[in-house]
Amino acid sequence: PGLIGYIGTVLGNHNVNIAHMALGRLQNQPGGEAIAVLNVDGDVPEAAIAEVSNHKDVSCVKLIKMPPATAPLSWLQ
Repeated sequence: PGLIGYIGTVLGNHNVNIAHMALGRLQNQPGGEAIAVLNVDGDVPEAAIAEVSNHKDVSCVKLIKMPPATAPLSWLQ
C-alpha cells in the first residue's frame, strides 16, 4: 500500500507530470506482484528514476522513450 502515491510524489518533486497511469496485477489475486505503466509529459530525471528504483517494494524500473505522435515513422522513410 502507498506505492502509487510514492511514485506520484517522487515524480511531482522532480516536476514530472503523469499524463496517464495504467495498473494491473501479474496474477489475479490480492497482494500479488503488480505492474504500473506511466505516460509522462517530458523527460524523467535520472535522480527520480533512482529514487523510485531504490524503494524496497519496487523490483524493476524501465524507461522507454517513444517518439512524439506527430513524428514520421522511421520504417516508412
